[in-house]
Amino acid sequence: MRRFTREFLDDAFRRLATLAPDTVPQWGSMRPPQLFAHLIVTFRYSLGKEPTQPNVGGFLGRYVAGPLILNGIIKRPRNARAPSMYNSQAPAASLDELRQETEEFLRRFDARDLSPPAHQIFGDIGLDGWGKVHVTHMQHHMCQFGV
Repeated sequence: MRRFTREFLDDAFRRLATLAPDTVPQWGSMRPPQLFAHLIVTFRYSLGKEPTQPNVGGFLGRYVAGPLILNGIIKRPRNARAPSMYNSQAPAASLDELRQETEEFLRRFDARDLSPPAHQIFGDIGLDGWGKVHVTHMQHHMCQFGV
């Protein structure tokens, strides 16, 4: 499984930059501008910039799904219902706006200067767990758009 590194982000942005605003995903309904907004919310949440949300994953999310997904044993399911703050009908955002949030997370991740909130499904996964969330989440959506 890939790690959350400068190389990962550079590769992800190279791939995401190939998307046109009207690119149709292989599944789901959002277009790239909504995808970028969706990813931004995830990064903002892990940076403590969004209100914390209650855990909805319970035992299965924390001890079964979390470890399996975050360690690359299974892939994130397609069309799974996400907590409402990640609504795919989110306002549009640009790739540059996404880059700003990812750069801040990378800087704070590398400096170990962040105590992120608990994940709404996987529980208290710490900073390294959030790095894994962002890798698996971005890979999931890059696959969704075929890039």
